[in-house]
Amino acid sequence: MQRRWGAATAAAVAALVSFACQSPPTRTLAPAEARRVEENVRSGLVLYESGDFVLAARRFREAGRGARGFGDLTLERKATTAECTAWLRARRLRDVSECTLRLEGLHRRERRADPGLNTLLAMGAVAGGRPIPPFRVPTAVHPIVRAAVKE
Repeated sequence: MQRRWGAATAAAVAALVSFACQSPPTRTLAPAEARRVEENVRSGLVLYESGDFVLAARRFREAGRGARGFGDLTLERKATTAECTAWLRARRLRDVSECTLRLEGLHRRERRADPGLNTLLAMGAVAGGRPIPPFRVPTAVHPIVRAAVKE
């Protein structure tokens, strides 16, 4: 069961990470701020692709903090999504749980539907032993989430 959960998780979150950090910031930044955020995203992606998920998560967290500093909610959510995904791939459940708590707050503020993100939030709740948030999770993922709760 755990192997199936891991394979499904890897497939779902790989798409999230690659999409999450590919689009440009939604606000105009000072050149130094923009370079710092872009460098954290770029190095996070390189680290993620090389399998160094812990360092990738830290870079994505810094990118998210930078985005928060200049008020770009969309970029902060994307960077935080990438961070949570990297923690999940690193199997650092406490970090996944903490990250998805922050991500849930961003998701609620942004008020947009995102089944992949909802799945990540559900997995973070399971990792932290919390109730699954009331966001719609794709039907195909229900058995995986139920199995993870039982574990």
